[in-house]
Amino acid sequence: EPMTEAELRMEERWLEYRHRNIADQMAAEERKAVLRDWSERRARVEEEIARNCEVSRYQSELRRRGYGMPADAEEDIEASPVHPSSSSSPPTARAAAAAASAAA
Repeated sequence: EPMTEAELRMEERWLEYRHRNIADQMAAEERKAVLRDWSERRARVEEEIARNCEVSRYQSELRRRGYGMPADAEEDIEASPVHPSSSSSPPTARAAAAAASAAA
């Protein structure tokens, strides 16, 4: 038997409800995907910022600890006096022991 006018309108409303429900569901899924992508990108940016801050702090620490030439680095210094008992070669253990026993 054919549907009545009221049944046709009820079925149309039900179909509209289902279409709206599906459209809302799809929009919610798209929002979740966009939000997830945005949060991942934001996390990457924040990690990059933190990494750059760490690099900057490390570099400034190295720069602060870096070697600096003394103010008088360009000036000549007097030669150290040569001790008469020393020779041009470094003393050996035997010579050091002999010098210690001679001094005693």
